[in-house]
Amino acid sequence: MKDQCRSAVEAELGRKLTDKEADLLEQAFQKAKREVPGEDIKAWKSMSDEERAEAIANRAIQDYTQQHVFNVTTLVNDLEIRTNLAKELTSHPTLNPLEALHRKLVMHTDQSRYSIC
Repeated sequence: MKDQCRSAVEAELGRKLTDKEADLLEQAFQKAKREVPGEDIKAWKSMSDEERAEAIANRAIQDYTQQHVFNVTTLVNDLEIRTNLAKELTSHPTLNPLEALHRKLVMHTDQSRYSIC
């Protein structure tokens, strides 16, 4: 990402961008730059350079936002699953957490290869 673009984004956000955020924004911009013209080539050809830049920027923002929402949602779901698992393992009345985990793993794995028959 060019320094002038990075400065403009930082000014708009009111904070500094991390290198990872800048890379993700650059990737979203490059992806939008490839995709937007192919959606409606007639409209693309009739746009001015400023309109093209704005269309690409809007798409990049939309894609980046959607990806961020997906990542946050995935993180929240993962934390909920981990919390529920921790509660389940520590709340067993007779088994310690390690034994409860072992029981859970055995329940969800294929034990047929260990049969004596």
